[in-house]
Amino acid sequence: MKKLIYLVTVVLFCSCSVTQYHTAKPLKKGEKQIVVGLDSYIAPTVQIIAKQGINNNFVSALPINPNLQFNWGTKKNKDRTISLSVLGQLSYAVNYGLVNNEDIKFSMSVRPEVGLLAVPLQNQEVSYWAKTPLLFTKEFGEKSSFTFSPSLLFAYTGYKYAVSKHQNVFFSSSFAFHYGNKGRLVVGFSFINFKNNFSQQLSIGYIFKFGSVK
Repeated sequence: MKKLIYLVTVVLFCSCSVTQYHTAKPLKKGEKQIVVGLDSYIAPTVQIIAKQGINNNFVSALPINPNLQFNWGTKKNKDRTISLSVLGQLSYAVNYGLVNNEDIKFSMSVRPEVGLLAVPLQNQEVSYWAKTPLLFTKEFGEKSSFTFSPSLLFAYTGYKYAVSKHQNVFFSSSFAFHYGNKGRLVVGFSFINFKNNFSQQLSIGYIFKFGSVK
């Protein structure tokens, strides 16, 4: 039962923290945007849980997870984001622009993020995590771009049994296509290692951009 609780919680917390809805170009001061996203794991998660000795019938409980993000520019080459998911995850991120070459339409940034998750499961306290993604964005004209984002994710899960049974470091990678101007459609694919396997995630979102540069 404890093993089941651990596996379920990892899937839950990963389901809203893998896909990168943002690009490597931080918002400028005065610019704001709201991101509405929807994440869902696909078939490999079924196989992974089966390999861990869990009944496949439980897979029906895996969530399609809506999340809401508010993103605002603060100063040159830096913006901030607060995110909230229906599963009770709250996170905070800062996007630091490192490279912005307008001639070749290429940008690079680092976007450290910290968060916590509190899901009312047996024997669980609050789970904390942090990740350090690099973002690489290539723009194609004014309306479309592609972002690749590899990341290491570090997790502390508050369980009341041996920490040695936990997986505390995850590797993830996200690929996202953006299309639009003031309103932008985001379609993403990502994966994260789960024990010795990789779980894959599909995501779709919409970005509402507003505000003006100060």
